[in-house]
Amino acid sequence: MGTNKSNTYWRFVSVFIVVLVLSLPFYSANAMASSLSVTHNSGSDNIEGYLNAETDTWTLEVEIGNLEDGMEVSPEQVILDVSGSQIEFSSCSGDALATTCEFQSVLSDGITQGAYAFTVSLYDLIVDPSDDTITELGSQLASDTDSVIADGSEPTVSFTSLEQVDDDIYLDFEINDVPSGACVGIDTIEIIDSDSGSILDTIQMESQGDCSFDYRADTETSGMLQASLTGEGRRFLKIRATDLLGHSKTSAAKSVETDFVAPVVRERLINFQTVCEQRIVMWQAAFVQFH
Repeated sequence: MGTNKSNTYWRFVSVFIVVLVLSLPFYSANAMASSLSVTHNSGSDNIEGYLNAETDTWTLEVEIGNLEDGMEVSPEQVILDVSGSQIEFSSCSGDALATTCEFQSVLSDGITQGAYAFTVSLYDLIVDPSDDTITELGSQLASDTDSVIADGSEPTVSFTSLEQVDDDIYLDFEINDVPSGACVGIDTIEIIDSDSGSILDTIQMESQGDCSFDYRADTETSGMLQASLTGEGRRFLKIRATDLLGHSKTSAAKSVETDFVAPVVRERLINFQTVCEQRIVMWQAAFVQFH
């Protein structure tokens, strides 16, 4: 009986040791694995994931962690791979626990509109045995992928109707930011008096990625202009839409005949005394003529 208990005990211990031994390499490998993640990706307008295709400065930031003790990251170890080109990062700062590296590229001549996928990788540096000032990239330690969209198009504006109904102006128009499916989003929409240049109403869009707007369908006023107008005559209005990167489009002016002047009611005052005196004179003249 004691022998069976002893065998069971040692069998349990053996299984435990095997599991422990198998687990050690797994945890050790994961503890030592470096990590890299893209934490910032934008142009000068600081809109994450978007660049102004006309001209901009692209800024990338990555955070690197879980480095080996004493390991320092230099910019030449962090490589951006985009459109077939490999480019070193500009600067790195931090320690083995957390290092931040930054890349900047001035796109003064603009960039072709579209979406660009990219990879940022951290590499070992191999030192030339004969000259420690010469290094080359070794094995890849960590990487992350992301994409950036270059938007160079202004929104489209379709101004479809304008009319006066009673004492109000009703209009309808549609705004679409392009390119479709990759737009940065509409920022502001303005309704402008063409003659004076004054802004009659401004619509501020709520969030990035609002790429379409219909004035009559998307407002609570069903297309009624939120402005007080006076006077009469033909009035010209136009619509201006601006996206979050500053690309702007203004529609052609549309006109409507307006009349906001209230009718004038003239009161006719009758002098009853004068009327009566005139009638008395007429009666006297008739009486004299009769006799």
